[in-house]
Amino acid sequence: MSFDASLSQLLLPLCAGAAVVIRPDDVTEPEALMEYIQATGVSFLHVVPAYLKQLVAVSGWQDSRLRIVVSGGDVFDTGLLDSWFNGDNASEREGIALYNSYGPTEIVITSSSHRVSVKALESKGSAPIGKPLANTSYWIVDAQGQLLPQGVVGELCIGGDSLAEGYWQREAQTAERFVELRFNNTLQRVYRTGDRAKWNDAGELVFVGRQDNQVKVRGYRIELGEIEAALKACQGVTEAVVKAEDDGLWAFLSLDENRTTLTQVEEELATHLPGYLLPSGFETITEWPLTASGKIDRNKLVRGISSDSDARAPSTEIELALQAIWAELLKIDAISATDNFFNMGGHSLLATRLASQIRRQFNVEFTLKSLFESPSIEEQARLIELLSAPVNASNSGDDAVNDAEDMEEFEL
Repeated sequence: MSFDASLSQLLLPLCAGAAVVIRPDDVTEPEALMEYIQATGVSFLHVVPAYLKQLVAVSGWQDSRLRIVVSGGDVFDTGLLDSWFNGDNASEREGIALYNSYGPTEIVITSSSHRVSVKALESKGSAPIGKPLANTSYWIVDAQGQLLPQGVVGELCIGGDSLAEGYWQREAQTAERFVELRFNNTLQRVYRTGDRAKWNDAGELVFVGRQDNQVKVRGYRIELGEIEAALKACQGVTEAVVKAEDDGLWAFLSLDENRTTLTQVEEELATHLPGYLLPSGFETITEWPLTASGKIDRNKLVRGISSDSDARAPSTEIELALQAIWAELLKIDAISATDNFFNMGGHSLLATRLASQIRRQFNVEFTLKSLFESPSIEEQARLIELLSAPVNASNSGDDAVNDAEDMEEFEL
């Protein structure tokens, strides 16, 4: 109940006489979720695109009772479309309807929905978000609030019966976002979303991106400046820049000379911001890249810019294989054997994918809990070797007991 979409996800099925199945906290990995969907007979699934990308790689769709899958809260790109319609398990999803939904909180969550078809792959972009729902209106306008024609990108404004009155005790922000614009000689009260969009040839809306410093990460709308301000308020932080990269937040910091550590900054930041606003990784910068005008050049700030060149490189066959998996998931090449997966930008969604790939590639029971307990490549390699080692049946007495105790230390 801590986010806007929970209202429609919980209340609408109940109003229609359906049951609501809430995912247990320990069901996080895609394989486990698919098994849970099969066991509970779920027929309608609502999931963000980032997680759906992982779920489509899992088999078992044909053994479920799923009829409708709705995904929203982030860009529904062609990579996800291709996986759904052309992936290894695509044939299992025949007969399951896929919808791309859109709608900000200010318009009571959902304002349009589009049934996605394989034709959407021809757009070479993102899937349409459809046409406005009943009693809702969409307008695409320029910077002066003038209507734009089909195919021209502008800001999406939304009006209608479900429009919110404004932000509680935030008059300035309300006045900026909730405005009156004149369309066809009629004055309309609208919400300026800050989303850039356009009308396609079919009269459907296509989401293009954000036009301000807001970003969407894992379904959450985030103001990067809010996180940067909170970081600069932390003890020992002299400068901070936060960027959205690969469905995660990455923080670049400069620290004072009082031996403040990144761990201390992380702990303090966690007391000021909710979990979804916390960066996936932190990196210290000793010399900021600057533009010609002397401002910080955000484009030159990339993950790994301050990597320690003296760190030990992966050396064994297992470590090198793990490094390749990490590089593919994290989209970076500079990875040492001692780097922490979560400090390198790994978040919970990437963690489930890493655990799944390790299980498939090494044929071991490597769980998500194993990853949290062994976050570096060298630790994971040792655990894989232990899990792969054959049990020596000749062990007896104390040796057998000691072996069992060693295994119990990993709590697998």
